[in-house]
Amino acid sequence: MYRNAITFLFLILILYSSTSAVWINMAFLLNRGYVAENLCRERQMLDNACQGQCVLMKKLKETQEKDTEQSKIKVQELQLVFTQITWSCDLEAIAVAPDSNPVPRDQAPYAYNFTFSLFRPPIS
Repeated sequence: MYRNAITFLFLILILYSSTSAVWINMAFLLNRGYVAENLCRERQMLDNACQGQCVLMKKLKETQEKDTEQSKIKVQELQLVFTQITWSCDLEAIAVAPDSNPVPRDQAPYAYNFTFSLFRPPIS
């Protein structure tokens, strides 16, 4: 029950954040008269061609800047999480000296081959 409610709440929050420009435009269209009369920069002019568009553009620019800032933070977080670790190996330090004679595997003092004890013919 609670899991479904939390999932639904997160779904609404994600949809709202991704469609914030739509919500701003819709709120502007619903309140266009109030915005043009009270919030517009050019409200004192007689021939006001703006009709509150300046306020709408200001709000849209703020949300766009906020979104780009959040995306930069996300990229920085990803860079912190996904760091590439490179390993370097000096093969000369590992290489066997040419004058030494290492013992081959088949001539070692003790060798146990696991495959022969595992795979054997059926007992008849």
